[in-house]
Amino acid sequence: MMPENRRSSGLGRALWAIVILLWAATAAGDQKLTDIALGAAPQSLAVNPVTNKIYVTVNPNSVYVVDAVAPYAFVTVTVGNSPGTGPNGIAVNSTTNKTYVADYGSGSVSVIDGTTYLVHPVTVGNEPLNIAVNETTNTVYVTNYQDNTVSAIICSTVPEQVTTINTGVGPRWLAVNPVTNKVYVANQDGTVTVIDGATKTATSISSVGSNLSQIAVNTTTNMVYVGNNTPYATGIVVINGTTNAITTTVPSVVSNTASWGVAVNSVTNKIFVTNNNNDTVTVIDGVSNSAGVVAAPGEPKSIAINSAINRVYVANNGGSAITVIDGATNQTVTITVGSEPSSLGVIASLNRVFVANTGSNSVSVIDTSGALGSSAPTVSITSPANGSSVSQTVTVQANASASSGLTLAGVQFKLDGVALGAQVTAAPYAILWNTTQTTNGSHTITAVATDSAGTAASSSVTVTVNNSNTDFALQANGSTSATVAPGTPATYLLNLTSAATFSGTVSFSCSGAPATATCSVLPVSASISANSSTTVPVTVSVATVGPSASVAQPGRRHAPFTFALALLAPFALAGWRGSRRRKRIRQWVIGGFLALMMLLVSCGGGGAVPPGASSVNTTKSTGTAAGTYTLTITGTSSTITHTISLTLTVT
Repeated sequence: MMPENRRSSGLGRALWAIVILLWAATAAGDQKLTDIALGAAPQSLAVNPVTNKIYVTVNPNSVYVVDAVAPYAFVTVTVGNSPGTGPNGIAVNSTTNKTYVADYGSGSVSVIDGTTYLVHPVTVGNEPLNIAVNETTNTVYVTNYQDNTVSAIICSTVPEQVTTINTGVGPRWLAVNPVTNKVYVANQDGTVTVIDGATKTATSISSVGSNLSQIAVNTTTNMVYVGNNTPYATGIVVINGTTNAITTTVPSVVSNTASWGVAVNSVTNKIFVTNNNNDTVTVIDGVSNSAGVVAAPGEPKSIAINSAINRVYVANNGGSAITVIDGATNQTVTITVGSEPSSLGVIASLNRVFVANTGSNSVSVIDTSGALGSSAPTVSITSPANGSSVSQTVTVQANASASSGLTLAGVQFKLDGVALGAQVTAAPYAILWNTTQTTNGSHTITAVATDSAGTAASSSVTVTVNNSNTDFALQANGSTSATVAPGTPATYLLNLTSAATFSGTVSFSCSGAPATATCSVLPVSASISANSSTTVPVTVSVATVGPSASVAQPGRRHAPFTFALALLAPFALAGWRGSRRRKRIRQWVIGGFLALMMLLVSCGGGGAVPPGASSVNTTKSTGTAAGTYTLTITGTSSTITHTISLTLTVT
């Protein structure tokens, strides 16, 4: 019996090992499981969460139907009336197990039976683009771009019935609210067409924007969100689905923003918008309509949401990655997929996300069962504070760290999605930002931390730049930092400018210099007149102290006494009386000689240190201490004060 017990014990340990490995795999956070090679460039992707099937359109006229469960077997279905028709939009009715494909070049919609894979076409308008399904009414809507119409396909009849509905010019994107049975169409002429699903009548909402992009509906609040795909657009337009009135426009947090994908999490009432031209995603609070942004490097386009775990998935079409956003914290994780990811689909029951990669002819399978970012670095911006107002030169700083077993490669700061200086590779992760070179208004600062495995995470804050020159401004005219060795001076150039209504004298001061250095500002003061073009150059100079040695010479305490004795000696000898003239001359000669010797000794002419004198003393100085110092230059005119910060590094 003993060997049998050992075998049982060994089997138990093996089972525990498998459990631990499975736990480790799921605890690692979102990660790519595999790439499914299709042999053709996939474009659009849709999923059927009931049958666990993926439908992917490829040119010239095919759809791949892929099993969402390993080993991911697939079949090829031909769509369109003729070769080269270019299937575009695709949508699934999971209730009826039917899939609908817009055959752009053939003026039809291909209907795929999800059980038999048999296909039959339904004739619609010219150049059908995108499709949306109302599963409640079993009606399919397709935009006919060239005809300025939408075809409503009533699928409950055999054969299907088609109703044509007029829209604005260039209908492209559409969204369905199955609760209210309304359809919303974004037209390229800047209007939105609202279709009543019951009567098939249309209402136009004008002045929505220009070159409208995707459109989405919050089925819980009945609010509609429309993006603008034109740079310099005003923002995301919010439409009340009950009144068809434009309630507000959420301003673009990032300047020069061209919106593309729009998706809504009806559970959390959050709206996510991809900004294709500046590598960010706008996050809108559906209650307050306030907005912030998160980084999504690589031309983000398509977007999908898993509301069950509150995560957002963004396909970065210009690279080879997707960005995963935690819907609660806006923390992001980057996952490498195939090249040119174009569209995504979520099957929540499988904890899977599927990504169509146009550039690498594949579909990537992402596991979403783990805790987000458990293997990703952590990063948070500590300065400036979110929502704060900044001016002049400020410090942008973040705390960042890598997961266990990894190192942090660095932190890249970004201003509105554009790199702000070089990547900082060592703590403290901080840079100086001269806000005077940025337009006044709202801007987003993002810190992107990357670890040694190439995994990235980001954190963002929104600040308001306010450099309104209502009186005078003190601005940098060049670099605000300098690195010098002790004994080497540092120089900074500033400009003093005035506003159109300000006149007065501005006095300058400098603080923060090292203890052994001196900081001076020239001119000490300057007068400026009421003219916005007035500019006075200001020079800040810092004199540091280099290494030095000073020697104290030995003292001559008896020198005055010895010198006096030398002068008096000949006179004393001369006073001696003698009997003969010759003896008197000899005395003068001897006295003069003694006086000369005493004089030489008193002046130190021998160069020797007298017996008993102390040795030579030397005092050494290393100069200005090494370190990084912040200099504050203050300009004062009466009660008005402005400052600018400069950085001095002594090596």
